[in-house]
Amino acid sequence: MAPSFAIRGATQYPIILELQYTTRDRPHRVGMGWTSLMSSRDVVFSTDRPMERGTKLEISISWPVLLGGQVPLKVVVDADVADCVDKSVTARIVKYQFRTRRIPVAKATAQTVAAAQAVAAPHPAAAALYQTHEAFYAR
Repeated sequence: MAPSFAIRGATQYPIILELQYTTRDRPHRVGMGWTSLMSSRDVVFSTDRPMERGTKLEISISWPVLLGGQVPLKVVVDADVADCVDKSVTARIVKYQFRTRRIPVAKATAQTVAAAQAVAAPHPAAAALYQTHEAFYAR
């Protein structure tokens, strides 16, 4: 099991997953990023632009586990931005639900891992996770 860290009273797990977000506030903005830490309360991710505290988001995260071993999943999170330092965002989860994804599982390639490595990791343990993901996809 991956190491965990107690942040704001919830255990956070370092996990690097691709995400897309849409702001609920006007004007609507759409962007992409990578998770770095997740818990039942928060998701910490790096994004393509800084965000203001209080911004309401819908975040769609590609989930690494297949439903029934065959169907790709995503977790859709409604969240509020709690903090943003440069392009590292901490969002407080309001609600979440799992949905099936339309894209094929084969999208998780070495190219995807290389893009994740290019994003600055907010926690030192994330570097070990990058290496684990790289080794997994190199098989």
